[in-house]
Amino acid sequence: RSRRTIALSPSLVEELQAHWARQAAERLALGMGRDPAALVFSRIDGAPMQPDSMTKMFARLVARRGSAAE
Repeated sequence: RSRRTIALSPSLVEELQAHWARQAAERLALGMGRDPAALVFSRIDGAPMQPDSMTKMFARLVARRGSAAE
């Protein structure tokens, strides 16, 4: 519920912008229009994700990546 300013590397800014553009294109292709909140991480319907959703997805990705690297 608060806003903060954080420092991001230029490459991360590019990745986030590309992600946002893909989301917008996907919503338009599904006939959903633009996301009025323009959230970077949202569910397909534009609603905010639960805070622990990203944590759980990241943990699964790390676990898969760890087992694939062995």
